[in-house]
Amino acid sequence: AIKAGHNAESHNHNDVGSYVVALDGDPILLDPGSEVYTARTFSKQRYVSKVLNSFGHPVPKVAGTLQRTGREAVGKVLASEFSDTRDRLVLDIASAYVVPDLKSLQREFLYSREGLGSLTVTDRVEFASPQEFGTAIVIVGDWQQPDPKTIIVLDYRAAIRVTISSEGGEIALSETVLDEDTHTRQPPRRLGIDFTKPVASGSITVRAEPYRSADDPDNLVRNGNFGFGMHGWRLKAGGMGSLSEEQAASGTRSLKIVDPRKDYGSNITSAPMDIGASRSFELTGKVLIESGNGVGVYVRYLDENREVLNMLDSYKWSGGVISASGKPGEWTPFKMPFTVPAETKQLQIWIHSANAAVVTAYLDDLSIRPIK
Repeated sequence: AIKAGHNAESHNHNDVGSYVVALDGDPILLDPGSEVYTARTFSKQRYVSKVLNSFGHPVPKVAGTLQRTGREAVGKVLASEFSDTRDRLVLDIASAYVVPDLKSLQREFLYSREGLGSLTVTDRVEFASPQEFGTAIVIVGDWQQPDPKTIIVLDYRAAIRVTISSEGGEIALSETVLDEDTHTRQPPRRLGIDFTKPVASGSITVRAEPYRSADDPDNLVRNGNFGFGMHGWRLKAGGMGSLSEEQAASGTRSLKIVDPRKDYGSNITSAPMDIGASRSFELTGKVLIESGNGVGVYVRYLDENREVLNMLDSYKWSGGVISASGKPGEWTPFKMPFTVPAETKQLQIWIHSANAAVVTAYLDDLSIRPIK
């Protein structure tokens, strides 16, 4: 989603030139949206908010200046091209900034449908004298930086590789938490991408594309070895799970389960996995039991509405359940073959130490692969 707009819209945010990148139904590079309304929201102090002013949007910061408010701050479409393979849009967004030395500021969007798809955003700026300049992306997921020009943004179901480049000077990355009361599941963060020195002219390019580790392409489980933190996994409130570096079957991390209660159980789910035409699979993984007897690993068979097909009631399952156990203190492999009914569209792992179980354990190297 891409917008030009102006900064006098109803319930306005200062966001000329903003955009959102979604993947697998979730916004990964985002506009964090509105804040929880207070008296400040509709007062003269409205744009103190970091999510209502332009600081909390993926738009440039020009000579240390944020976007101004008003109808005069408007994105003008300079060029547009649309085809089956790509869309191109060029905006003049200079009017959104009151900077006397700003001669021109254009933002170009190039959306490609080739391969897995990509969006490239290039900001080109020119000043009458050297000035500070930078842009940003906004996220709520975790992120890693494998090299100075690459950012991997990790969310629950999807991940995006962001490649950054520049002309006219070197750039550096900085992170700022947008500590406002937002509707996002956790505080959004602004990753600033700025020239390290003032420039008279230059450009910054941000290219976003889907990312999936090529280490194990047959594994349907995202991040089964927890090398990317909790990407691909969701910890429910009170779910009794955590990312741990205390033990690891491979790499440096594993999922730790600590269930001290007999009346409740751990509750961790994987992102849903599309299965295509395959119907027979094998779940594998490794478990290290510190205390207790084992951890329940359930595979949910989901239909097109994501309704669970193999749960007969709250306590009985028609398949896809294994108790991962082994000799205490040692990593023990486990596996479970299973076949799903025809109406199954997706799979999801649910890690649940069943009621009355008291256990401390670690899980690692989880995978689901089609049986060929």
